[in-house]
Amino acid sequence: MCLLRCIVELLDTDLTQRSLYAFLEACCGQPITHGQRAIEATLPTPHIAELLDIDADLPVFKIAMPATCKMELRWEHSVGYHRSDRTLFEVQLVRNAERSLPGGYTLIE
Repeated sequence: MCLLRCIVELLDTDLTQRSLYAFLEACCGQPITHGQRAIEATLPTPHIAELLDIDADLPVFKIAMPATCKMELRWEHSVGYHRSDRTLFEVQLVRNAERSLPGGYTLIE
C-alpha cells in the first residue's frame, strides 16, 4: 500500500481496540523497528499537577517516546507524565555477547 493511502486509512481507523503497531505492519507493511524512551524527573506544570491530582511541588516522571518504522519515518511520539509516588520502573538487563554495537559496546537487552 502506498504511504499516502496508509496515512488516510490510519486517520479513519479506530485504534481503541487495535494496536497502532499492528495496523502499521499489517496495512502499511511498515513495522515499528525501534524506539527509545527518555525518562526524566521534573516538577509538573500547574495544569499537569491538577490533572494528576498532586501538589505542584511533587516531582513527576516525564516519559517521552519516539518510535520509528522500517522506512526510518517517525510514526509516533508520545509524552506522558506519571506520579512519582505511584510509579515503579523495573529494568531487566541481560548480557548478549553476540550483539555488539559500534565503539566496542555490547548490547544489553
